[in-house]
Amino acid sequence: MDPARSEDLPGGIDIVDEGGMPVARLRGDIDSFVVAEYDQHAPEGGPAPFPAVIDAAGVTFLDCRGLSFLIRRTGDARRSGPPPLLRRPPRIVRRVIDLAGAGDFFTVIA
Repeated sequence: MDPARSEDLPGGIDIVDEGGMPVARLRGDIDSFVVAEYDQHAPEGGPAPFPAVIDAAGVTFLDCRGLSFLIRRTGDARRSGPPPLLRRPPRIVRRVIDLAGAGDFFTVIA
């Protein structure tokens, strides 16, 4: 996502390289506005699939649209192997996942 377009948003979704492995790094509020911005500027089914590793340490809020986005975007990873890794999710993220009954969609690691 282009930081210039998203600087007014309360959060963001960035794809970063960590030692040759793509990681989705989430920060701030992952809500309908952030999801819409990502979806608008990220290629759907483009050359690189959404990473199977998600770093949620910087998330301050996750709504149902944010959770739906994560489930939808990591579908390929689940179909081809083990559930995607959800790294360091704060309590608010774990709570939303638990309330939605979506715990089986991710492998949570601290």
